Amino acid sequence: MKLIGLTGEPGAGKSTFAHVFEKHGVPVFYADDVAKEVLLLPEFQSLARKRWGEDFFADAILTIYKKIADKIFNSSEEYDFVTNFVHRETIRIIKEKIKCLPEDACFALIEIPLLFETKSDEWMDEVIYITASFEKRVCQNVTRNWTKAEIMRREAKFLDRDAKIAKSSIVLENTGTKEEWENMAKKILERLEEKFKC
Repeated sequence: MKLIGLTGEPGAGKSTFAHVFEKHGVPVFYADDVAKEVLLLPEFQSLARKRWGEDFFADAILTIYKKIADKIFNSSEEYDFVTNFVHRETIRIIKEKIKCLPEDACFALIEIPLLFETKSDEWMDEVIYITASFEKRVCQNVTRNWTKAEIMRREAKFLDRDAKIAKSSIVLENTGTKEEWENMAKKILERLEEKFKC
């Protein structure tokens, strides 16, 4: 089975792209969803309580996620603490899930926003990098309540954009409508099916 890594800039259209693959029967794994589960693991919460206080996880789940984001994007030390645990466990869980796929599956798509930062490109057969203008990404992130400053704050933690593009086998810029973007995803899917003889 071939593994296709999907990454790119926040709000560039990774999830919309991945959903097209999913609708056409391709197994898709979303690292962010797995990471949210990891943040709720007793092992992580035990370590975090020692740093942040016993009542840190007493709030509603969305509030907890926001509190963690505030910590890691405002402190390099807290960023390293959280990401070292979460990235390791997220990748481990995804790899375990991949092992459970049917043997006749041609390929799987793994959406990992921090694909290069976690060195996950090393176990991918292809890497798709998605980009979009900053203005478009700001609009796309409105539903997350991310301001321009918030996007820039998060991206400051990422590896250099040009370096990641140089390491990717497919680079796509999302410039049009949602329908046009979905059509682009379908074309890439067909190209991969042809390449891997699915």
